[in-house]
Parts: sequence; structure tokens; C-alpha cells
Amino acid sequence: MLEPIDSGYLFLWGHYARLVELREKLLGHLTDPYAQAANLGSLGNVYRNLGQVERAIKVLEEALFFTREIGERAGEGQHLANLGYAYRFLGQVERAIEFYEQALAIAREISDRRSEGARLGHLGHAYLNLRQVEGAIKLYEEALTIAREIGDRVEEGRRLGNLGFACQVLGQVERANELYEKALAIARETGDRRRESIRLGSLGTICYFLGQVEQSINLYEDALATAREIYYRRGEIGLWTNP
Repeated sequence: MLEPIDSGYLFLWGHYARLVELREKLLGHLTDPYAQAANLGSLGNVYRNLGQVERAIKVLEEALFFTREIGERAGEGQHLANLGYAYRFLGQVERAIEFYEQALAIAREISDRRSEGARLGHLGHAYLNLRQVEGAIKLYEEALTIAREIGDRVEEGRRLGNLGFACQVLGQVERANELYEKALAIARETGDRRRESIRLGSLGTICYFLGQVEQSINLYEDALATAREIYYRRGEIGLWTNP
């Protein structure tokens, strides 16, 4: 019962302390290296979300060790990507890029197109952190192409949102608005309420920049209502702190 709880309600609602308790109970009791790596990987991600990033890195390195010991390349790529995320969280973006590039190479080696698209997206985020916006856009566009090729509508919506934000950073507000609207339509089509809330908030910000304050308020209120309906606390907090 742990995995459905972990990947579902507890993680979504931000009950990270409870997740740590459940995952730590399994440490030392698992004999299957696949299960050990999966448990450590999940625990590392929860530590990261709790802000215990150095601890997360240590645990993720253990998970990476197990996957390399058993030659599980897909898991190795996932843990490399998670380490990249942790280092990016610490602001060590160049180090994060090294991990993301290793993870991308593995995804291509094993012909995992979905993971390839995800790693390209991760690299795009890192490039944005470095203010290399044009480079980020190129990576997001590659990821978007893959999402469309494999028919992954959720991932397509995610990359459209990423591109919208990159265009927003460049001051291309009308283009950003178009991309956000497409991303919002996909979120609604796929029933992704969390991303629907995020896209509504993004559109609210665009309207604010365009001086359409009343429309901006309406969009923020819709985004806030959606976040509250699904208990998306991080989204709710973010909306309270928008301009």
C-alpha cells in the first residue's frame, strides 16, 4: 500500500514528514536491490522537498549506487536526473547540468523517448536558471516535439507552459499568452487540475502585465479555487504571493 500512497495523496498534499516516516521504516529491511534503490530514490526526493537537500543528495547517491550495481539503466538515469534537480535546488546549476546530460544520454541509449523529453525539459530549466533563455527555448521545443511524437498530451501541455514562461521572460507577452492558453486547454482536456491551476495563474500574470487587472484578478481567483479544490497548497501559496 505504500507506493500508491507515496505517489498519490501524501505527496500531492505535501505530507512529506509522513512519507519520510514510512520510507525510513523500510531501510534495512529490503533485500531486493531494485526495491532498495526505489525506496532510497523516493526518500531522497522527499528529503529534497523538505529542504534537506544535502541529505537528499546522500540518499540519492546510494540509490544510484544500487542501480549501477545491478545494471538497471533506466533507474540509473532517473536517479541522475533527481540528483540534478537537487543540485539545481542548491543553486549549483552547472553541476546539475552535468547530471541531466548523463541522464539524457542514458535515455537516448535505451531509446526511452518519454524520459528523453523529460531530461530535455530539465536541461531547459537549468538553462533558464543561467539566463540562457534562447538555449532553454530550443531544449523545450525539442521536448515538445518528442511529446507530440509519442502522443503524450500531459507532457505536451507541460512543455507548452515551459515555452510560455520562457517567452514571458523575454518580454514576448502575446506569444506567452498563446502558449499558456494552449497549455491550459490540454490541462483541462486531460483532467490535470493541478496544472490547470498553474496555467490559470500564469495567464493571470500575463493579464496583469498587459494592464488587464480585472481579468487578471478573475484568473487568479479561478486558479486559487482550483488549487483549494485539490488541496494544492504550494499552488495556493504561490497565488497569494503573485504581483
